[in-house]
Amino acid sequence: MRFDRKTFFDGFRDRIDATIEQEQVDGCEFLLAGFERGKWDIRQIAYFLATVFHETAGSMQPVEEGYYLGSKARVQKFQKTLRYYPYFGRGFVQLTWKTNYKKAGDTFGVDLVKNPEKALDPEIAFQSLTVGMTRGWYGKKLSDFINAKTTDYVNARQTVNRMDKAGLIAGYAKSFEKILRSSAAAQPKPDGSFNQPDEPTTPGGQASPDPQGERHWETLDAKTIRRPERGEKMDWTETERVVREYVDAVREGEGESRLSKYEYAIFEAAVEAVFGEDIWDEINDLLE
Repeated sequence: MRFDRKTFFDGFRDRIDATIEQEQVDGCEFLLAGFERGKWDIRQIAYFLATVFHETAGSMQPVEEGYYLGSKARVQKFQKTLRYYPYFGRGFVQLTWKTNYKKAGDTFGVDLVKNPEKALDPEIAFQSLTVGMTRGWYGKKLSDFINAKTTDYVNARQTVNRMDKAGLIAGYAKSFEKILRSSAAAQPKPDGSFNQPDEPTTPGGQASPDPQGERHWETLDAKTIRRPERGEKMDWTETERVVREYVDAVREGEGESRLSKYEYAIFEAAVEAVFGEDIWDEINDLLE
């Protein structure tokens, strides 16, 4: 997956920081290039970027613990008071404690115990961010909260720092997800033309009618999304965007206008496949 940079940075200015500076551009460029080398879910990338934005005070550059104190002398004085010195926090997320430096160093093939300052190297910081959060080095695993059945940006904070500023970071993640989806859709093809945003499709891969523009969920019916037969494994990937748009619309108070409760029941399986069973209770509560 590749992301169109102009679309991404236009979205960044609109949704994240209107006063974007060069170090933020450089940091985002580095991070996006790293994500493009792997096979990541856009929602995971969104949460990584949201975490980096928060942990680095928006700089999108690796930082060391206490950077916010200003002068280098003041920062170093503070760092020496830490009980885990010299293994204080460094990186896009704060890698701390000697045991974690050793774990990261052994994983990446770098002696971070002998050279802890290398944790500030962007490539090592990127690996500490992605490997650490996916493997649960700092708390829980990212897959506990972002997976095929659910997207829980609030509780995903437990992958880094319990629930500190969880709601704020979840808001960043939602914004980054929208930016990333637009950026991926705008990526140029080899012939110079541009991909269009994915059309809502049926499980069989046929495009669904789209008379309502972006409000794809208003066109859902039994032909668009169906319940799986007993023992049948359904691939909901093609309908996931439609379902997500629907749930977002319900949460914003717009989901009742075209869909009857009978129609909700038709695609209940798809909703649960994307968000988990609990989301259905939330939808019904919102529609009452």
